[in-house]
Amino acid sequence: MTITVNTQNITVQPPVLVEMTDASGAHVELTLLVGNLPPIRHAFDFTEGTVTVPLVGLKKGKHKCTLIVHAFKHKLSLNRMYDVSVGVNGSVAASAKGNIPSSRSNDVGFGDFVLTV
Repeated sequence: MTITVNTQNITVQPPVLVEMTDASGAHVELTLLVGNLPPIRHAFDFTEGTVTVPLVGLKKGKHKCTLIVHAFKHKLSLNRMYDVSVGVNGSVAASAKGNIPSSRSNDVGFGDFVLTV
């Protein structure tokens, strides 16, 4: 019943750009926590696509990260399917793909990874 978020630790060179990508039929909201930076949030309400966010102020070193995926099925969403990923400088750090169970109107999951700059 919980969304499985697949993750992998990655190493990148600055400048650091995060790409949040959605190809879902469900309404999906992503929250990315990177070290001590403020959370990065984006709601893919009724659209698919990619949002790019520069990580300004991220210092060199290892940063613990968490991606939280929340998917919703309601009358305006196309279906129960979610398909999301988060990349950093072109390397995929986290992804989730599946369907909200038919017995529920939403589902949530999270995954942790380390970003080394």
